[in-house]
Amino acid sequence: MKELLEFVETCDIDFRSDTASNIVLAADKHAPNKRWHIDTVLRVLVVAGNYLRDDVIYSICQLVANTSELHHYRYALSVILLVALPCLA
Repeated sequence: MKELLEFVETCDIDFRSDTASNIVLAADKHAPNKRWHIDTVLRVLVVAGNYLRDDVIYSICQLVANTSELHHYRYALSVILLVALPCLA
């Protein structure tokens, strides 16, 4: 997964949307656990946020909303991401 995320950062903008969206779809299908799944899709969101398709954004929102056992973890991670990446705020 690390190599795919690095590719999304460096690939041509024309491919970024499809590549990032396909990474999220693969994570949806093959996630070993919910925490890994959330970590992965949030990394994709940070790396390629403006280039994700609307259906993928909806899928990420659905995942976050439906994982109540990790609400505290997601909240802490979101705060860390907002502090580390002020351009997203």
